[in-house]
Amino acid sequence: MKRILVCYFGHSGSGPLISYQLVRSFSLRNDTKTMVALSSKLSKHSEWLSLENVDIRFFDLPNKFTEILSFSHLSAELGRLAAQVVNFSPNAVVFTMIHPLNYIVAKKLKQSCGKNTKFISIIHDPKPHLGERVWVRVLQRLELRFPDAFITLSESSKEILKKQTSKPIMALMHPLLASEVNESAEISFFDTRSVMNKFIFLFYGRLEPYKGLEFLIEAFKRLQFERDDVYLVVAGKGKISRRLRAEIRELEDRKTAVFINRYLSDKEVHSLIRLSDVVVIPYTEATQSGIIPQVLPLRKPIITTCVDGLVEQSFFGQLAMLVPPKNSFFLYLAMKRFCENNETIKAHFARALEKEYKLPTFDDLAENIINFVESL
Repeated sequence: MKRILVCYFGHSGSGPLISYQLVRSFSLRNDTKTMVALSSKLSKHSEWLSLENVDIRFFDLPNKFTEILSFSHLSAELGRLAAQVVNFSPNAVVFTMIHPLNYIVAKKLKQSCGKNTKFISIIHDPKPHLGERVWVRVLQRLELRFPDAFITLSESSKEILKKQTSKPIMALMHPLLASEVNESAEISFFDTRSVMNKFIFLFYGRLEPYKGLEFLIEAFKRLQFERDDVYLVVAGKGKISRRLRAEIRELEDRKTAVFINRYLSDKEVHSLIRLSDVVVIPYTEATQSGIIPQVLPLRKPIITTCVDGLVEQSFFGQLAMLVPPKNSFFLYLAMKRFCENNETIKAHFARALEKEYKLPTFDDLAENIINFVESL
């Protein structure tokens, strides 16, 4: 019987969903006992508490890098966590996402658990993105120091990671993010009557420089001058340049786009994907993305740039239309092609999904982690 401790100390974004689905997969196994350490600030406590066969522990921990230095009872909370983990006696400790506390917690647990407990970190991004903040770069370096082994979510990520560490690395493509939202759930972001009979292109997620939004806006501007049956939805939290914001505002004034500049709940993301006709991922770089695993279960076509892990996740173009990065013209051509041949493209996409082009599930990830632990 393997005993697995899963640690996630964030509170929002994709981390809770990824961590929850992995823990649930562990909980369904007859050969595994599972304990999970979470921040008390985590949203949706009730969903976690509904899990069976899982020992769930919440800890009052800081959320931000700057809060750690001034958090008065951090030492006491770490001591409480360590005491509970020692009683559980895990074979492996799995950190599902990078976090300022991972290094500190791992160091504390290593003192308590001993050498028989293996520490594994799931590395989503093995290198800094364009425009990445300094503190994130520091965390990425720290995240390489404490684990005994790593799991990464694409072969391209593994190759990058191999240049930074000699520790064991397992690569497994990002599991499908099956929706937990009721299929009947609908949220109104705009007047759906105004976009009836229009092709809705969706870009969603945290707004960052490497996401290539400027190339999508340029491509869409070209397309909407040719067609009056297209609509663009840009949704996500983050800052963009004044120039780009002005261009989006101009599209909004023409009633051809909407900008939802805030954090989106899982329910809202689910609703937006269902409302759209195609999801666009114009990233200039990416070792992997959680967008493709989130969109595929809802059976929506995807247009993505052919960069690193996105090519792998699309099975080299079988599950998405591929375009070169940093090229608004080729992106425009792909969007135009979708409008002109959408039924054919949707049919091809549906056939590909029914065949062997399937991303792994979290059950697969749980199985691979168990086997990985046994090999260490």
